[in-house]
Amino acid sequence: MKLSAFASLACLVFALAARAGAADSVPPSTNQVAQLRARAEQGDAQAQLELGSCYAKGQGVPRDEPEAVRWFRKAATQNNRDAQVFLGVCYSLGRGVPRDDVEAVNWIRKAAYQNHPDAQYSLGASYAKGEGVPKDIIEAEKWMRKAADQNQADAQFYLGACYLKGHGVPKDEAEAVRWLRRAADQHLPEALYFLGNCFLQGQGVALDTTEGLKWMRQAAQQNYAPAQYHLCVLYTDGRGVPVDSVEAYKWCSLAAARGDEKARKLQPRLEAQMSPAHLAEARKLAQEFKPVLPTSPTH
Repeated sequence: MKLSAFASLACLVFALAARAGAADSVPPSTNQVAQLRARAEQGDAQAQLELGSCYAKGQGVPRDEPEAVRWFRKAATQNNRDAQVFLGVCYSLGRGVPRDDVEAVNWIRKAAYQNHPDAQYSLGASYAKGEGVPKDIIEAEKWMRKAADQNQADAQFYLGACYLKGHGVPKDEAEAVRWLRRAADQHLPEALYFLGNCFLQGQGVALDTTEGLKWMRQAAQQNYAPAQYHLCVLYTDGRGVPVDSVEAYKWCSLAAARGDEKARKLQPRLEAQMSPAHLAEARKLAQEFKPVLPTSPTH
């Protein structure tokens, strides 16, 4: 299972910045920043968070990561849980402060204890990988479950994968499917792929090729390379779908472009078996492919 506690933290910056009003909105004017600064200097934790986000992104002020950290810290010490996550991100990536995985986990833990679902997921991932804390699968499962119960999709996927493999929990394919479905319903590509595979193999559910293809295709449409390669194999072998060299090559080409090694090795073999017309058609379909962007999950 691919899992990185601190890589996931970097993604949180953008989600949290949106909540702080600094990612998806129009950059603040000089007057708006002045008003924000006045509130921040008076001790308003939310304003401190937003001002720190402005400095982190260079919106309305010159980009200044140490200054961003200074304002994040002010808000974090007032128990603003989003600021605690921001500060953890800064320490984990060495942005504005020297990189320090232990200090990153300390701030993430504070937010996790305030029931911040993304922080709970990241803390669980830290324990799972042993990043900033000793590796502890039991602690990892505990924090992942807390996040998953708050509808955090990555944590739901983690639990699903654990139950599927019996990693840290008793193997239970039906329970795995339950968690994978919750994450897949939030359009997480890894969960869509795993759930599709469960239906295709009859793991935890009755074997259902049509249902499996539905979930697998959704993952592939999000440009998830393992699902794209899997579709390639299905179309090559005619498993659940008619044999279709054009569709097979299209998905193989897309997976190879995303760095899938199996697809890269298979691609020239498929080319050798295709007519020039079919190969041209498949390449055209691959070039015209537009990934479907997932809807952001809510907690």
